[in-house]
Amino acid sequence: MISIIVPCYNTPKNYLIKCLESIQNQTNQDFECIIVDDCSSSTTTTKFIKKWVLNNSKFKLIVNKKNMGLGPTRNIGIKNAMGEIILFVDSDDYLSFNALEDVKNIFDQYNDIDFYWFSFYAVTPEKQYYFDESWPNLSEPIKPDNFNLISRISKMAWLKAYKKKFLTNNSIYFIEEKLYSEDTFYNIACLSKCNKFIVKNTKNYFYCAGVPGSITSDGFSVKKAEDLLRNFVKAYEFIKNDNSFFSKYFASFFNFSFYKELQQFKVFKGNKEFQSIFNKSEEFLSLVKKQ
Repeated sequence: MISIIVPCYNTPKNYLIKCLESIQNQTNQDFECIIVDDCSSSTTTTKFIKKWVLNNSKFKLIVNKKNMGLGPTRNIGIKNAMGEIILFVDSDDYLSFNALEDVKNIFDQYNDIDFYWFSFYAVTPEKQYYFDESWPNLSEPIKPDNFNLISRISKMAWLKAYKKKFLTNNSIYFIEEKLYSEDTFYNIACLSKCNKFIVKNTKNYFYCAGVPGSITSDGFSVKKAEDLLRNFVKAYEFIKNDNSFFSKYFASFFNFSFYKELQQFKVFKGNKEFQSIFNKSEEFLSLVKKQ
């Protein structure tokens, strides 16, 4: 069985309907969907979810007593999941109609993998669809020791399906803090601990860009840059004693990924508002290189 974890906080109803209907109408019906409401203040959202769960037996609802953030909310879903496979879907995104069937087939075909990395469409508010034509499509599973490959594929947790026992056996959870870029830590932890994974360019996921009120809709800030750096620091603490490929090449990965993300948001060295973050990042990088 596949456990689909949907964290939700004040999601606009029209997006939430599309998300849940895309799960409900899957060609593979061997799933449970755990909706974790992160203490939404929108009564429209909360009433709709309660009614949906009441009328759909495959869907469960957990309501946080306080707003905890996306990472801790996903952790609650993982700990309550009964399936062998974990899949994350953000409540303003949706799945292709046969996504679960594809996930099941991949894990049946490659039973020694720890997770499956698939592709996606990015959907704009104008309903235009984009995808990365250069996305890899591997014929066999690989070990996470190809720097060129792992450094260029998205870190997003919703782009992967995971064996639950892989996550729990290695104590892989999101940081228990309300942080931006929570996928950064999680992605590094998975790549450090996994034995094999597979990458396919099958487009199982529709990522909706520019959703009102979403985490990514309010731009970039010093706080988000600090959170990004904290994710890398916590990730290094988690993997530094592994003697894995990732621990050995962590400095190179950090140097590539951290500054690449800041450049994506047009944050450059010399920017006074962000200079303290660059100073802290270079101190951290220097520490990693010494160890």
